[in-house]
Amino acid sequence: MTLTKSPDRRHHRGLASAVLLAVLGGALAFPAAALAVAPITDAPAPAPARDAPVITTAMTTWQYLDDGSDPAGGSADVRSWTASGFDDSTWKSAKGSFGAKKGQLTAVGPHTPTTLLNHYLDGKSSPAVPTYFFRSTFELGQGAKAGIDSIVGDLVHDDAAAVWINGIKVAGFLDERATGSENQQYAGTGNGDPVSNTFSASSSVLTEGTNTVAIALYQDRETSSDIYLDVPSVRLTKAGETLNAPPSRVILTPTTTPETSQSFSWLAGDATHTSGQVQIKRTSGGSERTIDAYMAGKVNGNPKPHYSATISGLVPASKYTYRVGLEGSWSEWNTFTTADPNAKDFQFIYYGDAQIGLDSTWPEVVRQAEAKAPNSIGSVHAGDLIDSGNNETQWLNWFAGMEGQLRIPAQQPPRRNHR
Repeated sequence: MTLTKSPDRRHHRGLASAVLLAVLGGALAFPAAALAVAPITDAPAPAPARDAPVITTAMTTWQYLDDGSDPAGGSADVRSWTASGFDDSTWKSAKGSFGAKKGQLTAVGPHTPTTLLNHYLDGKSSPAVPTYFFRSTFELGQGAKAGIDSIVGDLVHDDAAAVWINGIKVAGFLDERATGSENQQYAGTGNGDPVSNTFSASSSVLTEGTNTVAIALYQDRETSSDIYLDVPSVRLTKAGETLNAPPSRVILTPTTTPETSQSFSWLAGDATHTSGQVQIKRTSGGSERTIDAYMAGKVNGNPKPHYSATISGLVPASKYTYRVGLEGSWSEWNTFTTADPNAKDFQFIYYGDAQIGLDSTWPEVVRQAEAKAPNSIGSVHAGDLIDSGNNETQWLNWFAGMEGQLRIPAQQPPRRNHR
């Protein structure tokens, strides 16, 4: 893997390899209240605008179950509670966000829930309720589905979660321990503070009329001290629409001819981005080049595609300014320097397995390595960067820890990190 370092500014947040990191985690969705997108009439209805979400924290009312009981009530179909026709009239009802900290309505990390969830099975102390269930609906008018490309949503959660739309599972995050054979079970891993994710699903899961979004929110263990859920927005994308959002996890990887060429890869800013480009120019002046990238694929349920491109014909030992993305969704401009064919001595930092302690120990390891080798031009990573390949939170923590390695004085040469 290669991470390139700018000599005069921080590189992009959340660096991650679009091509090499074929282990990015999944993402999640969320339910919505009975919010009418378009009336059901005999006349075709236009597709809802993307700027008018069908779910928001302020507007959406949820039906929810937080008493530790099985929502399927012993039915052979354990996921019957996710379907549109399920009767949730006896469940509690409230607006989000939802949560608890040691049984109290108080801050869960940086988030303070609006609605208190019952934290414990007996209402007082451990064991904690294993799983919470949420349901809500929104309406699509007749003819509206034809103009919709996908449904996209944002989620903040602690610990694990899974989402269904009209009975179809569209996303899961940290829910690998959920077996699917029962509803009440502990799943996920302790994450510290709640984490944020985005989900995307094809419009094929939608129906004209009432659409039901259901979610299971899991505690990771019976002694868990907190629980949290918020759904800031769920929205519908129009067919052919592209959301303006900058890419992330931009990686520069050396080629076999680093004096005259450079490879780039990145994670698209949104699931609607179906193309990508690199724009590059000599920092000292000259014409700008634009190179088309190829889609390198999607991994582990992450709806955002990865892109990659290699640029040749560069001048040796020269500084270049570049950005990646697409029109309306570019990254910041950053810099790198091509290899000097006359240079004989250089220094790399070699990292062993990061894997454990990614949110605490790993940043300190990077800081100390940087202090020991401030003039290194890059780093080599031996493997086992994280503990679970499809755990997005671990990837976020790994790259957050690497950010410290990108802060160097302007007089030093640009840095490259290699794997």
